[in-house]
Amino acid sequence: MDKKLVLDEKTFARAKELLAELFTIPRLWIATIIVFSLISMFDISQTFDDEKGSSLVVGFKITTTTVLILSLVWLPPILRMIAFFGGKIKTGAGEADTPGLLKALTELVAVVDSTKDKLDDSQKKEFEQVRVQAEKQIARSLAPDTEEARKQVIQLAQEYDAIRSRLQKGDYRTRKMNTLVTQIRALSDKAAYSIQEIQTLYRSGNDGQRVAALSLLRGNPDVACLELVLDAIGHSRSAFEQYTALRLASDMLDILDQADRQKLVSVIEEQARPGPGRYLQETSPDRSRWRIAQQILNDVEK
Repeated sequence: MDKKLVLDEKTFARAKELLAELFTIPRLWIATIIVFSLISMFDISQTFDDEKGSSLVVGFKITTTTVLILSLVWLPPILRMIAFFGGKIKTGAGEADTPGLLKALTELVAVVDSTKDKLDDSQKKEFEQVRVQAEKQIARSLAPDTEEARKQVIQLAQEYDAIRSRLQKGDYRTRKMNTLVTQIRALSDKAAYSIQEIQTLYRSGNDGQRVAALSLLRGNPDVACLELVLDAIGHSRSAFEQYTALRLASDMLDILDQADRQKLVSVIEEQARPGPGRYLQETSPDRSRWRIAQQILNDVEK
């Protein structure tokens, strides 16, 4: 009787330690999320007037993005839970899958990637480390081997096309597409596409496969595909395709030489001019692409 009681106490103590370990959130992470969410509430733009000259306009509002950023505070515990249970939780009735956790993880990583531009370098590094760790977990859960990973990439490309045709433009559709891109990028190592295969995928004529090719490259950027990136920026078939290409271009800056950087600058500057078929305008209702383009230009000048 006493022996059983001692064992139960040990088990209970271990359970408490495990729960504390799983659900501990680092203070630095909490502080970063708070700063990040506060930044997301402000929108700063510059206006020009013939009489008054230029002036800064500061807007303040709480958006869906702000709420999603605040939810990122749970990303470290979710990562630990998936890593600990391996995507499954053992119960008295057998094993229960944890698709809810994986879905939440994927959506949170997508938020990290799509909203990190306003962070400083140290905060971006913190987010990047968590993103890499998270995408490894996503890849393990989505596909056990290369063959399955490739099937998943094509299926996700098809799902991208379905989302674009089924859902109306807006934040919800964009978040869904960002989630797909996150999954494809997470699969890039396991899918092991060659550069030639990525180029073929992009040139397939299918919008979803074009975005899938760009997403695979975001997992493994390669200078050999620069022309593909420039084409997606200069001749994009959709706002989201151009957005994905700009993010890829930003990822590639460190591996581009001066000549390649100038090609990128030229394409961005061309797209920034007024006129039909040009979309990198500060006055656009959706300025997310404009912000990334400006950040690329600033980084090239450094």
